[in-house]
Amino acid sequence: MGVSGFDFDRAESVALRLDALAEGSADAAVVRARAALRRRDPALAEWVLSRALAAYPEHRELLAAQAATAAVR
Repeated sequence: MGVSGFDFDRAESVALRLDALAEGSADAAVVRARAALRRRDPALAEWVLSRALAAYPEHRELLAAQAATAAVR
């Protein structure tokens, strides 16, 4: 995926497609949070994840991304 290769435009494109399929997609939030972490912006990742976790509090990938964000801080 684009996040692992620093292709942030592609990552956002993927997130937008996921949101188009299911508005407020947890998977889209994971993509955006990973991109934010890759850009060394844990505050943005935290904001994205907090919104998604409010809707999906037990989503494993969201929780993993949250743990990664906490580790970066």
